[in-house]
Amino acid sequence: MSTETETETPRATPDPQGTFEPSGVKPMGRKVVSPEVTVLMCVYNEKELIREAVESLFDFQTLEEEWELVVIDDGSTDKTLSILKALQIKYNPNRLRVFSKPHAGLTKGLNFGLNRAKGTYIARSDADDISFPTRLSKQLKFLKKNPEITAVGTAIQIQKLPPTPNPIEKKKNEEKKKEKIKKMSADEIQISDLENSSRILSYPERPLEVHWTSFFYCPLAHPSVMFNRNNLPKGPLYSENNPSGDKGNCDFKYSEDYALWHRLTATGHRLGNLALPPLVSIRKRSNGISSKHKEKQQLASLKIIQHFTSLRIKRRISLKCAMGLFLPIAQFTGQKDQKDTGDKEVTQVFDIIISLEKSLLESSSIKSTVEGEKDSREWVKTDCTKRLGELATMAMKLGLPEARSLWSRWISRDSGKLLSSLLGLKSQS
Repeated sequence: MSTETETETPRATPDPQGTFEPSGVKPMGRKVVSPEVTVLMCVYNEKELIREAVESLFDFQTLEEEWELVVIDDGSTDKTLSILKALQIKYNPNRLRVFSKPHAGLTKGLNFGLNRAKGTYIARSDADDISFPTRLSKQLKFLKKNPEITAVGTAIQIQKLPPTPNPIEKKKNEEKKKEKIKKMSADEIQISDLENSSRILSYPERPLEVHWTSFFYCPLAHPSVMFNRNNLPKGPLYSENNPSGDKGNCDFKYSEDYALWHRLTATGHRLGNLALPPLVSIRKRSNGISSKHKEKQQLASLKIIQHFTSLRIKRRISLKCAMGLFLPIAQFTGQKDQKDTGDKEVTQVFDIIISLEKSLLESSSIKSTVEGEKDSREWVKTDCTKRLGELATMAMKLGLPEARSLWSRWISRDSGKLLSSLLGLKSQS
């Protein structure tokens, strides 16, 4: 394991594992011996964004407890590491600890960083994220008040950024933009500006609601999460392996967070989210990692849903049915036009949703006396009814043979939940 040394000038020191850790400079100010919180970041070629992400933590966080930032430079080939070394001088290398290692990807980088983190609580962040001032203090307060919670996320603000071009492309793009604006009307310019606007996403707050929604979409924003390390399982936290053993073209490293939430909830861990307002701003670029690997991420997500849903309801489901859980209902059923999705799959997805509801609500792992647990159970029932209603309604619109049967099964659920579902469907139309 790496050891930190104090030197007058930054230099890279090889550790016994063959990786490299920038030693930083002689410490300035107080030395953080036992930080309560470690903010963990793994970066690769992020020279455009890394400075602002680090400054948002050190310059604005209101957290009074001791904390540190551990940054894993995953073999960057640009100036990311140089910028980090300069930031170490500015903020104290005992509080900003930087490790450099050969490029191996985010999953391995995060596991590497966890082994070097000193905090009892681990907060995730990425180079393209900005943490709002009260983020760390609010999450730490929540986890201390609720020690049974393993991880808590927050609502997020997503800010769309333009791609990061090389210098030559940047100059050409600026010239093209000037010429384009000359030919645009005021309305066209306004629409163009809106393409870079932000939006806010919130997530289910209570553990049962998080567990339920994990079968349909990723229920926590990874860069917003803080973990209670005391509750985490032993060994590497993040896994690149498909637990079903059926790899195919799927590599879980593109959805390592989604796989983690499923592995945790499947073994009884409780996850939550803080309510609005958002506490993290995620800056997305059209040529960022998520955009580049969008198809691989979607395939990985489908495989994750397929595996963990099969485990939950104790019967194997097809990838097509996993798609029915993951994709918006209209998009899933709309595939019938390409003869990809038929009556059989729609009915199977309907049955799977009912089985998931029954399994979760009957499971002893989610029964507790925590505040709001009864409301969570009703929330799950209402959301389940809404999803069944969407399937039944779409089946009727498409004229599927089993549509009447699905519709009948849907309206046979209790009238209160049906009314809530109808109101939900109306608000979406």
